[in-house]
Amino acid sequence: MTKIALNLSTWTSYNIIFRSLQNAWKRSFSTKERQISSEDEQSRSSQHSSVSAAKDIAPDKSSTALILIDVINHLDFEGNEELIKVIKPIGQRIAELRQAARIANIPTIFVNDNFHKWKSDFRFVVENVLKENKPGKHGLLWFTGKILAELLRPDENDYFVLKPKHSGFYCTPLELLLDHLQARTLILTGFAGNICVLFTANDAYMRNYNLIVPRDCIGSNTPAENDVSLEQINKLLKADIRPSADIIKDIKNSMFNECNNSEHSIGKSKSKQ
Repeated sequence: MTKIALNLSTWTSYNIIFRSLQNAWKRSFSTKERQISSEDEQSRSSQHSSVSAAKDIAPDKSSTALILIDVINHLDFEGNEELIKVIKPIGQRIAELRQAARIANIPTIFVNDNFHKWKSDFRFVVENVLKENKPGKHGLLWFTGKILAELLRPDENDYFVLKPKHSGFYCTPLELLLDHLQARTLILTGFAGNICVLFTANDAYMRNYNLIVPRDCIGSNTPAENDVSLEQINKLLKADIRPSADIIKDIKNSMFNECNNSEHSIGKSKSKQ
């Protein structure tokens, strides 16, 4: 009986040791499996980041350029009461157009007033508007410029040009930049439609650029002033003034046709609205 008890005790000890080793092996295997899974995930993430980074590099050549005029702006000027009521929806449509352009590898160029601050650069202008913390002198709403700047905040993949006057071409390197990009079609958006957008469109037309000015992506002090500007831009400057949704469709069709080696021009069909 004593021998049997010893044998049972020995077998029990071996069994305990075996189970301990088995559990330790399982834990080790599980840890290794998780480590491999984590490494695979990191590898996939790294590959995805590399692809994303490649897509996010600012295009160096493009037949089309998206131009955002004076969208980094305090909007603190006399007679802005009607304009500031529509700033946010206009900004949202410009943001959607910008996203479509980015996916299609169309560069975005911020053409912005320097607000007579000759020692400033574009980053200073952006930060100055983003840090806005007081109501405007003339506006009824607080922080309207800040809301627009947050919607359209520039990043390292965008180009920018500071302008001293109304036109984006006057005393600026914009034309040199467009020549570098080999851009011949310009999509103009921003503020104010009857001043800076109109002056920039006029100078672009005289330089033989094809113009697209989405009617719902520009704003003036009043709807009447905006409509008059759009009529002139369409009739005299031969610009396509269809709404941004149509232009986004053109951009997507252009991408599709490019993949299939067929031709499709953005804004090819001119609107006479």
